[in-house]
Amino acid sequence: MIKQSDYENYDYRQFWQDDKRLYEDSAERIVIKKFIGPLEKNGRVFVDLGCGFGRLFTEYKDFERIILVDYSVNNLKNAKGAVAEYLNHDEALLKKVDFVAADVTSLPFKSNFADVAMTVRVIHHLDNVGKFFNEASRILKPGGYFLLEFANKRNIKNILKFLSGRLKLSPFDSRPLQIGATILDNHPKYIKAILKQNGFKILKQVSASNYRLGFLKRHINLKVLLFFEKVYQDFFSFIDTGPSIFLKTVNAGSVKASQENLRSLQINLKNADLTDSGRANAKQGFAVSAEEALSVAGHEAAGLHVTGPVSAEAGLAGASSAGAGLAGASQAGAETARKAESARGGTASAGAVLRKTIANFEDFKALLCCPVCRQGNLKIDSDGKILCVSCKRAYHIDDGIYVFK
Repeated sequence: MIKQSDYENYDYRQFWQDDKRLYEDSAERIVIKKFIGPLEKNGRVFVDLGCGFGRLFTEYKDFERIILVDYSVNNLKNAKGAVAEYLNHDEALLKKVDFVAADVTSLPFKSNFADVAMTVRVIHHLDNVGKFFNEASRILKPGGYFLLEFANKRNIKNILKFLSGRLKLSPFDSRPLQIGATILDNHPKYIKAILKQNGFKILKQVSASNYRLGFLKRHINLKVLLFFEKVYQDFFSFIDTGPSIFLKTVNAGSVKASQENLRSLQINLKNADLTDSGRANAKQGFAVSAEEALSVAGHEAAGLHVTGPVSAEAGLAGASSAGAGLAGASQAGAETARKAESARGGTASAGAVLRKTIANFEDFKALLCCPVCRQGNLKIDSDGKILCVSCKRAYHIDDGIYVFK
């Protein structure tokens, strides 16, 4: 069992600062743009599972409603500051973004509410991937998309180490490989098998950060390196020997179940002794859920493969500017927030944030449930304490963040 990473006492922004991982950040953004670009954003709910300090917010900012989830409250506070700074503290825009501290294997959300869920640089911290994928499947609508990244055990560096005798466990073995105390590299076959068990269908695979070698990053210009990165992603991802593998999947298990329910209903309607109006109402009542359940067969599914090659210049410009942008905005946002709080007075500011969060909770709770008993009977008091009426467990609000752990 791996040790849980401690992001409450470590500022994750330091991992990305000084552009020391600008290549990796840019390479990941190229993939995410491909995955998210064709998807409908209006009226859709997007959930970032393991958002860190909100590094990738700029890639999904156009969705109608956005929920950032992380286990670390410290990460979420940094994300909240970065998002506020990026959105210029626009209250109307900020109202569509919520921050939730929770365990991704036990999420405080009702079933079938999200249209898209994404997780990047999270799976390698989990020793029960199946439980996480089951939760992702549960919260996604039928036909919803699950975009994920995992650290690839079968990467070229591990293969060379194994062949030279420096790595004992074969990278071709499907068992996870522990790296240090907190990291697990996973074999592509292992991840894909668990996805299938949880009802996901893989639509697209991309191998990322394929030139993540210190020598190359030190001696080759970033734009040149990213040009070849994009070529590799577009034409050689089927080899899947990069250090990071991205998968675009659809919640096909739920779609199949809905199709079966539709067939069952049609049979029941045929056999049941219903009046004409009763039969019409029954058909109409199912039409809404069927349309939602089979959305994958609509224009979004058709658009899965329409994203053609993007110019290297456009990809590089977007990746590089976004890579530096939100990490800087995160630190700048946190600093701005601290100065503002000092100017207004800490107590008054905290009180205003609490009142605003409580007011927003009345709308947000329609999507929430207790992560323990799965009941949605939640209420909040004037002190920001959230109580599950069903099982009596208590949660709370911390600086505008809903804490369910």
